[in-house]
Amino acid sequence: MRDHFRRSARSTEGQPKRPQPKGVNGLALVLGFLLYWLKKAAEKLEYLYNWMVHFFHDALEQRPGKGVFFVALAAVLLLGSFASLPSALAMVTNKQVDLQIDGKALHVGTDAQTVAELIGAVDIEIAEGTVIYPELSHRLQNGDSIRLKSAMRVTVVADGKEKRLAMIAGPVRQALLLAGVSLNENDEVSPPLDAQVSNGLRIEVFRVRVYIETQEKGIPYQTVYQEDSSLYTGNEETKRQGSDGVKQLQIRVTEREGEEVERTLLREEILVPAQNRLIARGVKARPTPTPKPTKTPKSSAKASAAPSASKSAAPKVTPDPNKKNASDSGSGTITVDGKTYQYSEKLSMELTAYTHTGQKTATGTWPDIGTLAIDPSVIPYGTKLFVEGYGFGVARDCGVSGLRVDVFLNTEAECRSFGRRRDKAVYILE
Repeated sequence: MRDHFRRSARSTEGQPKRPQPKGVNGLALVLGFLLYWLKKAAEKLEYLYNWMVHFFHDALEQRPGKGVFFVALAAVLLLGSFASLPSALAMVTNKQVDLQIDGKALHVGTDAQTVAELIGAVDIEIAEGTVIYPELSHRLQNGDSIRLKSAMRVTVVADGKEKRLAMIAGPVRQALLLAGVSLNENDEVSPPLDAQVSNGLRIEVFRVRVYIETQEKGIPYQTVYQEDSSLYTGNEETKRQGSDGVKQLQIRVTEREGEEVERTLLREEILVPAQNRLIARGVKARPTPTPKPTKTPKSSAKASAAPSASKSAAPKVTPDPNKKNASDSGSGTITVDGKTYQYSEKLSMELTAYTHTGQKTATGTWPDIGTLAIDPSVIPYGTKLFVEGYGFGVARDCGVSGLRVDVFLNTEAECRSFGRRRDKAVYILE
């Protein structure tokens, strides 16, 4: 076409300009604007555009005499083009795109220019949090693929508060991050952190606190029995009093949402050991009771003295150092400090002494001077006695066996001084 233009320019050199028909220049200008708009509106008409430009150039430059005819012919052709222009524009402007909504694909033909116009044209309701790709301002091209992904509703519960989120996908860990929830070392999460979120999922965070608690606790003493061959069967004697101990405990305490759920003992240390109570338990066989001696018949002289003895006052149980011995008449009476007392039996027994133990006697009284420990199978409880070398007393305690009496004294020193005395007279008073 460029050569054609050159040939046309050479052929007209040196020739006078021919007058142009009236109205031809104005019509050519209008047609030029129409052709320019048509070129911009439909790329597929480019061939027609180039042909018509060549046609008008040839008609107006080379054959001016026939210009009117050719212009009329062009007008007819243009009218035909305009008649088919809507169809041509539709072919050019109508785009075929793929629209995917939550994985469901739709093939759509549209003349929308942007993604936003397309969504408005198909009347799609967009929920909050929906992800659209490409963006709404993207200018559509034929064959584009538009994807819409609805957000999933997720609820996060932590520290007594609920937070609602919209997420496309991701693990529970990401949901907590979006909700602004931080986790401590021992906190628990349900479902697990690596689980994928789903629509309607409820994520709960449980605050867990673990700490060490130190406390002291008492150790109760135990009562230990030990066989003692020096004590008769059935008799017991406290050898050592018991005392409680103290131990220190270290405990790991676990609290879940402020409530204690577990206690684990980590360490135990004894600060003060407990001292067990030690009791000696007799295993010695008891002797056969000795028959009571036959009483000597009383003479008339002694009988005459008996009434005066029977009228004597009851003996005191508090021994007097000056009244530890008695004068035995040999006829069932003894004289102590000038007073006569009747006795029913005289026994030869072994004497020992004991002092305070911190416990009451076998009869429930607190021991004091005049308390005597005896073998109940030999001398019944409550029996009034006169003990040679000790004085008056009452059988209120046990702990000895056979022909033996344990007298009470106030101190250990007195007990040691008293020692062990054999073959001492013990009178059972009436």
